[in-house]
Amino acid sequence: METRLRNYLSNIKKFTGAVLIAKDDEIIFKEAFGLACDGVQNTTKSNFGIGSVTKSFTALSIMQLVEKNKLKLNDKVIDFFEEIYPDAKITIHHLLNQTSGIPNYLFDKRVQTGDDFTPEQIIDLVLEKPLKFQPGKKWQYSNTNYLLLAQIIETVTNQSFHEYVTEHILLPAGMENSFFDGEKEDNKAQYWESVFHCKPSLLLGAGDLVSNVEDLFLYDQALSSDRLATTESIKKMQSISYDGTLVKYGYGWFIKNNFGRQSISHGGFHPIGYTSHFEKFVEENLTIIVLSNKLQKNSPLGVKYFNSTDLGREIGARAFGKTAFPWQKFN
Repeated sequence: METRLRNYLSNIKKFTGAVLIAKDDEIIFKEAFGLACDGVQNTTKSNFGIGSVTKSFTALSIMQLVEKNKLKLNDKVIDFFEEIYPDAKITIHHLLNQTSGIPNYLFDKRVQTGDDFTPEQIIDLVLEKPLKFQPGKKWQYSNTNYLLLAQIIETVTNQSFHEYVTEHILLPAGMENSFFDGEKEDNKAQYWESVFHCKPSLLLGAGDLVSNVEDLFLYDQALSSDRLATTESIKKMQSISYDGTLVKYGYGWFIKNNFGRQSISHGGFHPIGYTSHFEKFVEENLTIIVLSNKLQKNSPLGVKYFNSTDLGREIGARAFGKTAFPWQKFN
């Protein structure tokens, strides 16, 4: 497997970013490609906005609080936000597995202007619209679910979401080079905001973590131990909670069956141009982490906004001697 993967990855020409592959908890491939946003060479320690891979950190934070009896999965959202569709009986469980029916705020053109919105202002915009469906009856991906979960974490812990995740996930996992949008001074930030119309506050809990492939490997290792949560909690997150025909979702993870093997995965897109892909084939103990800072197709049928997932699935296919089909290039 290792030789097959190295032969493939040594021939990729277009990709810009970093790739890490681990088998049986040992790194078997780790390399960076192309230039970072400031024109220097990418390395495996280069940081990237990981977009929606952040959702697994938010879900894990909730599970930690459930273990501490500070939350229950069947707690109603109106217990924390009285104005959130009070008659709908939406629970934390519905937020975690994307079955709440709450509209996705990122589809609202008013938040795509580059203006700064607080989470409270974002929720006010969302509440102008009705629920998409009765909670628990359907599945629809919505960043609003995870924005609300981040705010619930803040309410329960009396910490900011960023402080909580740093203290209870990043530091215990050894992820010393990971942080959140807006936490570090960066001259590029104003340029990115003006060009791509994205403020850090827009992505709270849903896509605002910044990391690198080496730190995400440490996260993978921590998830496989009991350092961050019990085995039972991790298993619940990574098991099918919504079992649809086209989508199977846990808590912050997609549950996939590609190449005849089950995996837990999540991709991400950050509006300033980053993409990400994290996938673990659990039984084979194979982890594939891909981060990119340039939107581009990596295969003839790839889609540039999913370019890390595109490459990640090509790697997975070759690991098992299979072919990656077009419909496998998405989350």
